[in-house]
Amino acid sequence: MAYDEKTAKRVRRTLAGRANVVEKRMVGGLSFIVNGSMCCGVTGSALMIRVGPEGREPALRQPHVRPMELGGRPLAGFVCVEPSGYKTDAALKSWVQQGIDYISGIPKDSRGAPSPRPRVPEGTVVDRRFATLVRALTGKRGVTLGSGKRGFGSGALQVNGRIFAMVARGELVLKLPARRVAELLAARHGSAFDAGKGRQMKEWVSLAPDNRRWWSLAEEARAFVAQDS
Repeated sequence: MAYDEKTAKRVRRTLAGRANVVEKRMVGGLSFIVNGSMCCGVTGSALMIRVGPEGREPALRQPHVRPMELGGRPLAGFVCVEPSGYKTDAALKSWVQQGIDYISGIPKDSRGAPSPRPRVPEGTVVDRRFATLVRALTGKRGVTLGSGKRGFGSGALQVNGRIFAMVARGELVLKLPARRVAELLAARHGSAFDAGKGRQMKEWVSLAPDNRRWWSLAEEARAFVAQDS
């Protein structure tokens, strides 16, 4: 498939200065490989970005983003961004950075090459999910990332200064209405959170790494905290 050369030049400029960047005609267009792993590319007029299976759903919620398909079948770890979605250099750089962030977490073998079918540690899955939330939500309607100081909720996502999502003890922790938390616990979609004090916090729930509802629940948490702030 042909690719837009002007967009390819913009990607080249964004990746300029990075070592081990290789271009290849593959995956329906021109692909950019960094340190042995494909992170992004251009297909037609669209920018293709490798976001990984965990990042695909959040990415598709962004404007001007559609599933990446090859031979009529969707690619689980990729999305395509239409020109309106990367119109500015800042937007294009942000998308390319998402691809770089994803491949940076892929384990390498002893030769430095990507390991086949890497098994990702649970903590890494949660960290990636939280990073995806930070990229997608920061700046939206008062959403900010905490200062990172020590103590409860350091480095947490907040709405108007009130925490709604954070990582604690290797799990994604969200603030939701007490009734909603009780429903999730009863359905075994989450576990009680006690902040290390031995007493359950009724408006907080911990999600295990294998919980596939993490994105929608995080959005619920954001809306819940926003309405009370």
